[in-house]
Amino acid sequence: AGDASAFAAAVQRADARVAYLRHGNTAPTDRDFERVLTKEGRWQASAAGKSFGLSLRPFAPVALCSPAPRATETLDIFLGDARDDVAVAEAAPLYDGTMQPEGSALFKELGYAPLEEYLERERASEILGAYAAEAADLVAAAARDMPAAPRHRKTIVLCAHAIYLPAAALFAAEAVGCDAASRRLVLECNTAEAEGYLVEPTGDVSLLRRPR
Repeated sequence: AGDASAFAAAVQRADARVAYLRHGNTAPTDRDFERVLTKEGRWQASAAGKSFGLSLRPFAPVALCSPAPRATETLDIFLGDARDDVAVAEAAPLYDGTMQPEGSALFKELGYAPLEEYLERERASEILGAYAAEAADLVAAAARDMPAAPRHRKTIVLCAHAIYLPAAALFAAEAVGCDAASRRLVLECNTAEAEGYLVEPTGDVSLLRRPR
């Protein structure tokens, strides 16, 4: 899993950029999977869609999403009037990969720290790396189904969870040859709700920021 050269070949053939989007604010529940968006979370998803979301259009025909309700709702709101043109593929690994006991223990210790703080722990690097590899395979498969050399660059959207999301973005960025500055951008960012990262097939990386 997670062949970097295969990932790069797929997204560059399709000239596809990849947007890694974190879900919006949620209300606490006894079961993590059942967490849903709060009113604030729905506003965040809408604000994201109406701000940086517009610059990401046209979207690829398939978007990838964790099956957790907080992620699927975020993506539906984010896509807005483009939702009818995008098939949302709920991918179990984008949620199941976050439910590792050791990963949960690290999260209790470090919380929503930047990725670089997690990668200082050897075991965290393994857990996040495995998640990133799964995500890369999903994105590559979606890219392979897209036409080669399109007239307009399209965006594959992947909606999932912190802290795992920046690990997926970093894998993608490194696979397509990002520079040191782009790498640090991902490593040092603390991913806010309904925000994320954009990885271009050329290796350029930018942060996706919504209004506050």
